[in-house]
Amino acid sequence: MTSPLYSLEVYHAMKKLREYYFRVIHNHLPHDLKHTCGVILLNLFFSSVHHLAVIATTHDKGVKISAIKDFLLDYAVITDEIEFLVDARAVSFHQAEVMYKDIIDIEEQMGAFRKSLKNGCATPQSTE
Repeated sequence: MTSPLYSLEVYHAMKKLREYYFRVIHNHLPHDLKHTCGVILLNLFFSSVHHLAVIATTHDKGVKISAIKDFLLDYAVITDEIEFLVDARAVSFHQAEVMYKDIIDIEEQMGAFRKSLKNGCATPQSTE
């Protein structure tokens, strides 16, 4: 069975960012940051999947727009948490740059999708 999430191009980018964070960053954070900011970030990454699932499975344009707003709010907080980790010197500038490139790409995709919904298109960009 194929998940409806795979039809969203942005899901693949978000999944890549989540994997990079977990594999390269999370397990190497100092204990106190790992169990505070690190957990917040992991929760936001998984919360984002929930918002994408709503987008992928509903046909209600208003619900899709609301889920996009929630998704973008999560990413605003993710950006702030990453910035805090850089300021705390727990994440290198290079690691932050890798994550910021993905975040910008994701925000642009979601912004374009929201704009297309407002203009009348009800289907997300697909990878097919």
